[in-house]
Amino acid sequence: MSDRLVVRNLSPSSDSLNDALFVYCIGYESRSRFAAEYCRWSPKKTIAVEYSAGQVLSFDENRTFARKNEFVTVSDREGFVEQALSRAISTMRSLEGTASVAVDVSSMDRSLMSRVLLKALDDLNTGETMFVLYSPSAFVEPKSNLVPIRQSTAAHPSIAGQVAAPDLERVALLGVGYEYGVSLSILESHEPDISFIFRPNGVDERFKTAVRDANFGFDFGERNYEIVDYFLHDMAGAYDDISSIIFATKHNSSIIAVPMGPKILSAAMILAGRLHQPQVSVLRYSVAPGGNYQDIGAEGILVGMEVTVIKGDDGQSGAGSKPR
Repeated sequence: MSDRLVVRNLSPSSDSLNDALFVYCIGYESRSRFAAEYCRWSPKKTIAVEYSAGQVLSFDENRTFARKNEFVTVSDREGFVEQALSRAISTMRSLEGTASVAVDVSSMDRSLMSRVLLKALDDLNTGETMFVLYSPSAFVEPKSNLVPIRQSTAAHPSIAGQVAAPDLERVALLGVGYEYGVSLSILESHEPDISFIFRPNGVDERFKTAVRDANFGFDFGERNYEIVDYFLHDMAGAYDDISSIIFATKHNSSIIAVPMGPKILSAAMILAGRLHQPQVSVLRYSVAPGGNYQDIGAEGILVGMEVTVIKGDDGQSGAGSKPR
């Protein structure tokens, strides 16, 4: 039997959400603390991951907030977060008989996000739940200049996939945001035989227009591609689409997943990519130059996914499941 994830849309009013172990990051964006303020988290069950770089803009205010609330603060350095999370899950299970984790990915980079989500999946038992939370950003008019890609790598070693046979069809799952021209650069770099372009739909129509303009009206030329709309209020549906595409193509294709755009799509691709290893590579792209920080406020809502873990006897990964 293989592992499965039962994925539902988030219900922020759920009492079980407030009872969960909460993990978020102390970053430079003001929205970093929105979820921490939104719900009634227990200080002893809250892990605030402190970024060692980018301690600018709203960082000091965010750190002061965490200290005032007496949250458990850990470094973002490799291993520190993982150890703190593992200890907290074990303690919660011993005291309460079961464990649940809520992870706010809003201001996490994709590397830290992968580390936290994958460690939680490893440590949670069958029937236990992980909530993946996302606070959409307040709209800020983006710049329309071309943004060069600085770096690309696997989001995490455990979801790096494998070297595929050269005769396999190449499939790309690409999330888009309003980084001007980046989607086209990624498609040109990987030259997939078929691409599934995940187009975000949020709460502000201006965001939708900005994404369209940054991606040339979604006209990518003579390539073979399909536009897949997803909605921030229905990330369970987005996860289902991602997992279904991977499941349908992984036996005869080499698959890459590149989740640009809203961070919650990254979380969905990381989770689906983990279940379908080693047939899919989840990549992260860096486009902003070092030191180019911008404060981002919160739109004022929480969206996300409620993920129940079902572990198989053989420990191998398999297809996800999403009853709604």
